[in-house]
Amino acid sequence: MNRCADDYVDSVRAEIAQVLARSHGARGWTALQERDPEGNVRGPLPYTAEAADEFMAGYDRDPDNPALVHHLAIAFHARAWDLELAGDPRAAQEWESALDFWRRLASSEPFWLRLAAQLQAADPNGTHDVLIESRRNLLEHLLDIHIDFIRHYVESEAPERAVTHIEIIRRARIPPALKKLLVSKVYDVIAAPVLQACASGDLDHALMALERFLDLFPDHLLALRAYCQTARQSVQRMSYLQDWDNIAVLSRRASPRCEGLSKHPDIRDDAAARAALEELASEFSWRGHDRGWQSLSICHVVAPLQQHLAEAQESFALCAAWCRLAITFRSSGSMLGDVFGHTVLGQVQLYRYELDSIAQSSGSPRHKQDAQLAILDTMVAVLEEVQGVTQLVELGKQIDDEIASIGADREQLRSERLMRGLS
Repeated sequence: MNRCADDYVDSVRAEIAQVLARSHGARGWTALQERDPEGNVRGPLPYTAEAADEFMAGYDRDPDNPALVHHLAIAFHARAWDLELAGDPRAAQEWESALDFWRRLASSEPFWLRLAAQLQAADPNGTHDVLIESRRNLLEHLLDIHIDFIRHYVESEAPERAVTHIEIIRRARIPPALKKLLVSKVYDVIAAPVLQACASGDLDHALMALERFLDLFPDHLLALRAYCQTARQSVQRMSYLQDWDNIAVLSRRASPRCEGLSKHPDIRDDAAARAALEELASEFSWRGHDRGWQSLSICHVVAPLQQHLAEAQESFALCAAWCRLAITFRSSGSMLGDVFGHTVLGQVQLYRYELDSIAQSSGSPRHKQDAQLAILDTMVAVLEEVQGVTQLVELGKQIDDEIASIGADREQLRSERLMRGLS
């Protein structure tokens, strides 16, 4: 008995809510009407503040009412346009609210059934093909507006406003396939000025445009590939003799993007992406390799200065980092493995200077031996990393010989340490 009474009360409340919602809708429709000075109705406006408030009040009571959802979609959409053209930052929220109401409308069966009935009444012999297509493409067409805004702001050099519309697309609650299509459209807009910048030699501007895009879509394979290709053009203009600081800055700048590409789930199926990563890594690696060996050669001729040792260490570290990033994607005939191997041999020589420094330092023999053993372990580890990646037979043999020699030194040091502990 109580349950029946509760159901009855709920149904009455729902009916009252619908009546009140219709009442708000009626008042909202009245508030939309534009009137001449004599008070005669000219026709409805897209929105007024009073009408929007009434429609929202009705929507709060009856969120499934398609007429109210339709009015609100139009109202927020029109208000977003006004704010956008006025340069008002509140436009972004209005766009997102409008899109949410349009999304609700696209999935509202009662709304489309009512339109179909109206179409049938107007043309009994007509088909619903236009209506079906309109419903299917509604969200894409609405989001295409933001593509146009992105293009406009990119061309007018207002990137922060372009990013606002990219964010709207990124956050939109739409099917994944549609979002992927729209992201591709956004990239096409970004790609055009990137190509122009590259053609004019303004590579930094091109990299900045790609970075802004990748900040929002970090897994976009085409953008990552273009980033590597553009960065490679920049490195190719640099000499390690005159431009090392710029090389190091660009390396730090490009590394996160290129690491993302190296871990991309689709890179093994994209030969162009793999090639772009390897080619950029090769440009950085050769410059680090050449600077490292130049600095190291100075140490061989004169007493090693800390400056030259530090330069060699920094250069070899940059080279090794880029080799590690791309070594698994190297193509047949690539020199990347040989550059990596030769660089590691340079690092091993630096470690030998460090071993000599420890041997000549003050401190207890035990502590010195512990430090030397740690360095020898590191030397073996870095050499083992490049075993099998080189193409030059002689280089591979040199690496194997170094491992054997260091291994022998390590065993001798361990034996000496053991004997010292027993004595």
